[in-house]
Amino acid sequence: DIDRARREAFTEIGLVQNDSAQHGIGDIDAYIRYGSTWDYIFKCKKIWSGLSAGVFIPTGVKTNLLSAASIPYGGNGHTGFYVKGDALFEVQEDKKVGFLVEISKRLPKTMLTRMPVELSEPYIFGAVIGNARINPGMTIAFSPYFLLENLRDGLGVGVHYTLTSHSKDKWCDYRADKTVPVNLEGAIKTSSWGTDYFTINVFYDFGKIKTKHPIEPVLYFRWDVPSMLFVSHSVPKTTKVTLGIKLAN
Repeated sequence: DIDRARREAFTEIGLVQNDSAQHGIGDIDAYIRYGSTWDYIFKCKKIWSGLSAGVFIPTGVKTNLLSAASIPYGGNGHTGFYVKGDALFEVQEDKKVGFLVEISKRLPKTMLTRMPVELSEPYIFGAVIGNARINPGMTIAFSPYFLLENLRDGLGVGVHYTLTSHSKDKWCDYRADKTVPVNLEGAIKTSSWGTDYFTINVFYDFGKIKTKHPIEPVLYFRWDVPSMLFVSHSVPKTTKVTLGIKLAN
C-alpha cells in the first residue's frame, strides 16, 4: 500500500522513472597552460611546475526532470572557468611527490528545473517545474600525492589525497506566474558539499621497459576510498574502482 501510494504521488508530479540508466559525454575542458622544468634544484633531481587557465563548455548530459535518480555529467548546462596550479618534484630516481590546487566557478543561468514547495522537500522531488536563476557556488580542490615509479619493469604505485569543497549555490524564482509559492531555502542549504578521499593508483608504464614499441601506453588501476578527515559532508560515502589506459607521446 505504501509503495503504491508513493508511485501514485510520483506520477502526479511527473516523476515517471524510478531509476536512471545514462550514457553520453561530459563537458568539454579547453585550457591553456604555461609551465617549466628545472634540473637539480632545491635538492631535487627535477621539478615540473605550471599554471593553467581553462573553460568548461557545457556539452555534458543534463538531469532529467522525469527522474529524480538522474545525475548530470558535468555542470548541468552551466558554462564555467577555472585556474589550476600544479607542481611535481622528483626527489630521487623514480620517486616523486606533487600537488595540484584548482579553483573553479560555474556561471549563473536561468533554467527549467524542479522547485520545492515545502522547506523539507528535496528539490529533485519538487512538485513545481519552472524557470529558476541558479548561480553555482565556487569549488576549491587540493590534491597532494606521491609516486613510486619503475619498481619492476615499468610497474609503479601512487597514493593521492583529494579534498574538494563546494560553496552554496544561489537560487531565485524566475517564473512569470508565481501563484504557487516555492521555498528555495532547502535547495540552497543542501547545495554546498565537501568530499575528501584517498586514491590508490597501480600502473604499468610500457615506456619504462627495455623493449621499445611504437605505442607505449600506461595501464592503470585506481581505487578511491572515501575519508571523513576534514570537509566531507552531503556526499555518498562510496568507493570507486577505475581501470583504464592512457596514451601519450
